[in-house]
Amino acid sequence: MLRVVDLGVLPFFQTIEISFLFEGDKIPGMDEQAGDDEIADWPFYDLSGINEGRWPEAEPLAAEMSGIWNDNPDIERFLKDFAAALKAEKMHDALSPLTLASDFTFQILNPDQDNSPNYCMER
Repeated sequence: MLRVVDLGVLPFFQTIEISFLFEGDKIPGMDEQAGDDEIADWPFYDLSGINEGRWPEAEPLAAEMSGIWNDNPDIERFLKDFAAALKAEKMHDALSPLTLASDFTFQILNPDQDNSPNYCMER
């Protein structure tokens, strides 16, 4: 069952990373549960792969984000905007064919902040 969809919003790297955490996922090569905030350890980390050319449709948005970031490096506005988009009914509808865990959540964390709040949980 799908537990977490994490959206890594990284305008300073000109990328957006979509990662998935399923119930029981372990850190690759280890017998240890993958933590909700240790996204780079997830088996399904950065499936979007913008920088590897796997999601060319998102490249214009990532480039625009980078330009905005270069003019005013404030990560909060990006995190809040993407969180608002994930809260839309269409996002939940898109996941309806999947089996979701009872504690399923979308997640956007501040990459520059330890113990970041989940911006998808803020109102």
